[in-house]
This record gives sequence, structure tokens and C-alpha cells, in this order.
Amino acid sequence: MFVATDPFSVGSATWISLVITTVGLAFALWQLNRTRRAAEAARDAASGCG
Repeated sequence: MFVATDPFSVGSATWISLVITTVGLAFALWQLNRTRRAAEAARDAASGCG
């Protein structure tokens, strides 16, 4: 049987890809939130607020 047509291999690759994608998305959202908070802090510091 070929690896590309083996249902177990294809299923495993699918689940592994899903997990990696989900972790990557969570990390990207976390980075965006961090960047937004840093930009807001810089804006507040520059305007003398806070």
C-alpha cells in the first residue's frame, strides 16, 4: 500500500495539520493582541495620557 493512499496515514496527517494550524492561529492572534496593546501604550505615552 502506498503512503499517500493509506487511510491511516492520510487521517493522521490531517489531524496533525489541523493541530499545527490551530496552534499557529492562536499564536498569531496572541501576537496581534500584544502588538495592539504596545501600540496603545506608545500612543498614550506620546500624548501624555495614562
